[in-house]
Amino acid sequence: MKNPNQIEKTLSTPLRLKTDVKTYYSRDESNDDSLALKEAIDEIIEEIREKCDDEARSIAMLSTKSFFVLGRYNFDIDRINFENNSHFAKIDSETIKYQYSDGVTISLKFLTVHRSKGLEADFVFILNCNSGKIGFPSEIADDPVLGLILKSSDNYENSEERRLFYVALSRAKEKAVCISNSNFTSKFVLELEEGKPSSVSKKCPRCKSGDLILKQGTSANGHNWAFESCSNYAAYNCDYKEWK
Repeated sequence: MKNPNQIEKTLSTPLRLKTDVKTYYSRDESNDDSLALKEAIDEIIEEIREKCDDEARSIAMLSTKSFFVLGRYNFDIDRINFENNSHFAKIDSETIKYQYSDGVTISLKFLTVHRSKGLEADFVFILNCNSGKIGFPSEIADDPVLGLILKSSDNYENSEERRLFYVALSRAKEKAVCISNSNFTSKFVLELEEGKPSSVSKKCPRCKSGDLILKQGTSANGHNWAFESCSNYAAYNCDYKEWK
């Protein structure tokens, strides 16, 4: 999160324990974060169960834990496929029930990052940590009007989005989880994983906001192929493609 105009901070809980940050990836080009979110929740449940001597104690410990699902936008909740994934149930606009495979059920609270300010949960899952116009960072956030409001000394790329991303991560008392797509990963996630700013991405010349993502493989007749396509394909049907 290397903004030179911000004070460097270490994520920590009130107990001074370092907050764990981890990324789980979906690997298709849909807008469905369900499987990656399920994988992250299951791993947390298993870790809690391993700490307990029996099932009753693990269920009791789980009942004391709080869970947030955060989105950059309200519509990010739609990235959870409630119709085709029986583990998730949408109770209302803020409440999600997750049914674990052996009958254990947990409740998760959905909030936008803005609405989560000042709140905390033991475990926080951040949806849609992807590049693109409505990803995280949002490519429509640092607009010219906002630039007039911000101090001239704070003109670092995506500075306002970086503040929001830090807000999202710092809601977690124990673990923060980023849900991303491996085909168009957010620059913020790349920076977290690499410990340094990611290289400047190549923008789509057609829509001007998406990143060009390199894809490559081998055809049935054994010929290698490679092309760059726009990260806004799924959300905005930008079908720009550049063969290599």
